[in-house]
Amino acid sequence: QSHIPRSLFKLKKLQYLQLQVNAFEGNIPGDVGSMKNLKEMYLYGNNLKGYLPNSLSKLTKLRVLDLYSNNFQGDVNVKTLEKMSSLQELYLDDNDLTGRVGKDSAICKRKLAEFSSDCRGTSPEVSCDCCTTCCHDKQNPKCVEMKRK
Repeated sequence: QSHIPRSLFKLKKLQYLQLQVNAFEGNIPGDVGSMKNLKEMYLYGNNLKGYLPNSLSKLTKLRVLDLYSNNFQGDVNVKTLEKMSSLQELYLDDNDLTGRVGKDSAICKRKLAEFSSDCRGTSPEVSCDCCTTCCHDKQNPKCVEMKRK
């Protein structure tokens, strides 16, 4: 178990980052925003925690952000996600994120091909008007596909 090497975030021409299921711990370093050519980032299935860094907003070429099954916490941070103008797939489920993604947000208006979060159940962690898949929380991660509104 270790942290994601910070030197990795100096690879400014990197387009695809696949670090899924590696038992990485710690936060996503703020340096991630310097990877401006990144198109896909897969960090699912690790033990990453903390808040989603605001520097993610600098990844305007990013099409896929997969943070499924980690320990991220705090607000979904819609304002940061909205600035990721190329985003097509977003996976936030099986974390401890909270907040609201309203139908008037740029994320919902963009109609992502895939958007999953913990937005299912009697007291969902995330209130989401445009998720394509809603899951329960980490204790009961059952998911269902949602109908587009």
